Amino acid sequence: MKEVIRMAEQQVDIVGISASKVVGLIGTLFAFASGLSLMFTPDIVFIICGIVVFVLSILLMIAINVFGLNMRRNIPYEWWFLLLIALGLFVFYIILFNVPFVRAFGGEDEEGILGSVISNIQNFLSASNGGSEVPILFASRILLLLSIIFLTLACILRIMSEKNAKVYNSSKVVVLTGVIWAIVESIILILSSNVFNIIIGVIGIILALLLILSIPPNIKLPYTWWFVLIIGFIYFILLSPYFEYTIISGALVLVGFVLILMAY
Repeated sequence: MKEVIRMAEQQVDIVGISASKVVGLIGTLFAFASGLSLMFTPDIVFIICGIVVFVLSILLMIAINVFGLNMRRNIPYEWWFLLLIALGLFVFYIILFNVPFVRAFGGEDEEGILGSVISNIQNFLSASNGGSEVPILFASRILLLLSIIFLTLACILRIMSEKNAKVYNSSKVVVLTGVIWAIVESIILILSSNVFNIIIGVIGIILALLLILSIPPNIKLPYTWWFVLIIGFIYFILLSPYFEYTIISGALVLVGFVLILMAY
């Protein structure tokens, strides 16, 4: 199994780090920043959780071998390690920021079940609890959500490298994840009652379809760094303001752009 992993990473690795570690490092940096920002909040619970998140990010850095030390033997960079940390951060996210999953299917909400589900999905995507928030907590919330997504994606890429020694295009996996996220955000906008929101949602869907069509090699749409960069930047401009600047879809697509430049 170790030989399979080594062969898979050597076939795509030309810069000294695998695609999974690139994505994992980005998620680690988000977790590091989130832990730091939580430690500067006035609430003791947030401070304690921030310390834990900060320590977890340091462990991830050691596993990725960011510091160039030989300590990573004791902290394996494996899919299960990434998954455990991502799940742990997700639990912190729910506890600290009171993500309202359960309310979607209960209570006497005038919106009805469908409206409540859509509202709660939008709250989750926008990292919002629907009220005013201290700016540092708002930043911590977004950073923590981004770290969960990128670490989960790094886990998936790691599993793919273990299951198949053939070359697979990691950038396309990341871009496709960003496209799926953008489609969900666009559908939420289309289901709103605002005409301008509907127009933005339709544009988001069209851009997502263009990216999807560029992925198969037999279609003439260019899957190139500049094409992915343009669409990722447009997602930043169009979708982020409607989801309180969580930048998730745009961030995922732009990380795919980075992986293209790194020949993944």
